[in-house]
Amino acid sequence: MSDISKRIERAEKNLQKGKPEAALAEYLEILDEEPENEAVCHTAADLCVSLARNSEAARLLGGLFDRQFSAGESARAAVTYKKLARIGKPTGNQSFQFAESLAKNSKDALRAYQAALQSYLEKSSHSEAVAALGGIVRLEPTFENYRKLGDVASDAGHNATASHAYIAAGDLAANDVAKLGMYERAWKFAPDVLDTSLKYAQALLEQNNAAAAVDVLAPIAQAGFADPASRAVYGKALLMCVRAQQAAPMVWETYQHDPSTVADVAEVIRL
Repeated sequence: MSDISKRIERAEKNLQKGKPEAALAEYLEILDEEPENEAVCHTAADLCVSLARNSEAARLLGGLFDRQFSAGESARAAVTYKKLARIGKPTGNQSFQFAESLAKNSKDALRAYQAALQSYLEKSSHSEAVAALGGIVRLEPTFENYRKLGDVASDAGHNATASHAYIAAGDLAANDVAKLGMYERAWKFAPDVLDTSLKYAQALLEQNNAAAAVDVLAPIAQAGFADPASRAVYGKALLMCVRAQQAAPMVWETYQHDPSTVADVAEVIRL
């Protein structure tokens, strides 16, 4: 009989005698020599919990999860993670890794991403929090989650991600005021991106703020954009600002593609 087998036998006898502390000591000695022994690790963790030594149990299971995940044993790692989450608090990386290994529509994955996010935010690990929120919005693409992603990404200095997140939040906004606010944030992080500027300018026009819409689109217009949608919005904004001469080329161009804008043509002629 090997030395490990003898120790396991002694540990089991101690348990039978009602000596859990002595049994745990044997199991911990085994793990010192064989840290990869999963059965002993789970048994030792269970004993720790029964003895109100949850932090030690979490340490044992956390180490086991890390080894299982690194070895690509996702099924066993998932079992270990769930057990770890019941008795302690997995690290942000452990929660994130668990979430990434699950199916995209999994509620367990969403909870794990949220746990990872909380851990990362507590440590001000903004870049890692951005990754966790990326997982969250894939599973639950709501206004609030995209807004939060934009906020965290901006704190992390990930301007492109922040802008995309705020655009997505604006697309999901429940009212025009919230939509305008999100598009404005997006534009501040990417003022040279045509689609972002266009959405912000359109939202400004909907709020009858044509002067601001002109200011948003003017730099892009001066750079020579050829996008018909952008030229149409810019022309409309100029017309609303009573700048008919500047608006005329774009208004006429828009009319040729969309005859329903004939009223704008009439307004150019009137002015």
